Amino acid sequence: MEVHRALVENNLRSSIEVRTDGGLLTGKDVVLAAILGAEGFDFGKLLLVAQGCVMARVCEKNTCPTGIATHDAKFKKKYRGSPEDIKTMLTVIADDVRTHLAAIGVHSLGDLVGKTTLLRVASAHAAFVAERRIDLSFFMHPVPAVNSPGYRLVHEGVGRLNQQAMTDVCSRLDAGEKTIELTYPITTADRGVLATLSGALAGRVADERRRGVHAPVHPLDGIRTRIDFRGCAGQGFAAFLEPGLHVVLTGEANDGVAKSMSGGVVAIRPSPEAVYPPESNAIIGNGALYGATGGELYVSGLAGDRFGVRNSGAVAVVDGVGLHACEYMTRGYVVITGAVSYNAGAGMTGGTLVLREANTRFVNHHYLRPVGLEPADDDEIVRLLTRHVELTGSASSQALLANWADERAKFLRFVPVTTPAAHSMRS
Repeated sequence: MEVHRALVENNLRSSIEVRTDGGLLTGKDVVLAAILGAEGFDFGKLLLVAQGCVMARVCEKNTCPTGIATHDAKFKKKYRGSPEDIKTMLTVIADDVRTHLAAIGVHSLGDLVGKTTLLRVASAHAAFVAERRIDLSFFMHPVPAVNSPGYRLVHEGVGRLNQQAMTDVCSRLDAGEKTIELTYPITTADRGVLATLSGALAGRVADERRRGVHAPVHPLDGIRTRIDFRGCAGQGFAAFLEPGLHVVLTGEANDGVAKSMSGGVVAIRPSPEAVYPPESNAIIGNGALYGATGGELYVSGLAGDRFGVRNSGAVAVVDGVGLHACEYMTRGYVVITGAVSYNAGAGMTGGTLVLREANTRFVNHHYLRPVGLEPADDDEIVRLLTRHVELTGSASSQALLANWADERAKFLRFVPVTTPAAHSMRS
């Protein structure tokens, strides 16, 4: 209701479709939501129940008793749901909506949007509302209805910083420069920064292929490129990063850092003015490195949930992560030097995850098993920690390196349960 009213008052309502969800169970719920301003309705729990969900609330443990939220074959065999079950449930809701619309003499849900004059205090609660002097005028006050608003699709276009970075790098490439060093301020309004540049670089490779070049030369081959940012980056920083780009962010970033990167290097480090210890404070948001196929990510500080999900080739070092780290990972090498939360490695079928032995209880053991560090692991981990220190100044990695002979005993390498003990670290 508040969203609908604010959009109307600011003459933005015709550009926005308002959707609602959360506990919609009956046709009456849908009708009331429409009156309060909704035009779209999302169903989650109800449709899970239609498939047989019993709300066991163990979705993240891979032990769903009805075979819905699981990859375990013995539980999946118990699944009895079907598309027809969901269709039937939605048809029942739709029929209930029609019944309520007929009762109040309205042709469609669209005709109800924002018509708060139809609301009344339920007689069963009228005395309670009066006794407690509950003011419901905000909900009952008339708001202009929205009938067939005819939404205007809004294209935000390429962001200013995205455009500038692409122009600056590509113009220098075209001028034949062999060293490109750029520095920019960045704010949360700058989203998906470097994605446009990466697309332009990939486009140049595609152009060579179209001209019949069998093994196209990447535009940044032989070019030393470094781009520095200072500030707080918006979502999707360094998403889809291309090989050859070396990126340093001094500050912090929101969700989606380096998602789907295919190459390059990204380093995130705190501002010199920061007074907090990085190893115990979040510096990037959720979903970092999601779906990456290559490249390197070094983070001095904590990451949010779902770090490295579906990673299929990237290397990373981070001081700590939240829930579901490296879920569904298939390749790559990830070192987490500090805290980890539950369900790490769920669905992981390849690659390597290095954690402190103390964090073993947070690992999903249906998919991962611990393997002691071997000499080759020492070489790789020391190399990555050294790189972490060089690029971010990480004090935690520096402390580990200073006493690695003793510290190594506190770490374990976790690999998929199907991986032979002697399997290559780069699996």
